Amino acid sequence: MFKALTPIALFAIIVFAAAPLTAAVPQLISHQGLITDSSGDPVADSTYTVTFTIYDAPTGGTNLWSSGPQPIATSNGLYGYLLGGNVPFPGDLFSAGADRWLGIQVDGDAEIVPRTNLTSAPYAIQAGNADIAQAVVANAIGTTEIADSTITAQDVSQEAWTAPTLMNGWVNYGGVYNPAGYFKDVNGIVHLRGLLHFGTVASPVFVLPPGYRPAYRELQVNKTSSGFGRVDIWSTGEVVFQEGSGTTWQTLDGITFRAGN
Repeated sequence: MFKALTPIALFAIIVFAAAPLTAAVPQLISHQGLITDSSGDPVADSTYTVTFTIYDAPTGGTNLWSSGPQPIATSNGLYGYLLGGNVPFPGDLFSAGADRWLGIQVDGDAEIVPRTNLTSAPYAIQAGNADIAQAVVANAIGTTEIADSTITAQDVSQEAWTAPTLMNGWVNYGGVYNPAGYFKDVNGIVHLRGLLHFGTVASPVFVLPPGYRPAYRELQVNKTSSGFGRVDIWSTGEVVFQEGSGTTWQTLDGITFRAGN
């Protein structure tokens, strides 16, 4: 959904994804988006000055963190930025139960309205802080500290990657790169991977089985040999590269979504 800004120049940004990158605290949030002009077309490839701010309210409220003005390069209007990369997050920014909203400002224009609500993903960061995850002395937890039947196989294992049947000329790139695959983790999140080429753009690469499909059509950003592209995952299971040349490579690495059906 496009979100308009007030004059000097009109922009819109579609937020595609926000996911924590596992590392020692402080952690980062990977953020991707699309900048368009007032006609809804992607802006020209260039570097724009973007400021990202996290608040404690959807309007007004307190500025809890800001990236400051950052030079953001676009490719076909698409950009990516690691929140927390230039300016570290405060340790208590994502305290349990506290709502947070992301504000975005482009080239000095007014901030986008409405702000984007940051849902559960960034709160994994808080797990690295002392009030959530405490150090445990080695061998301090034994059978007497664990209630019967509270740990199942799902708590200690993940399902293996499944190799899909590729379609419409798409083949794995091979070599040291990931082959196409998918799996669903214990939280119901489907993960995709694979570097592919030679197929027909805008035709299904493969079809996910029931239980591994989103509830609604997902539009996600992917990396291609020429920059960024778009991957659609349909509620009927089709995974489709919508942009870029099929004779150059495209990747599904890092794409995730919650299974809906």
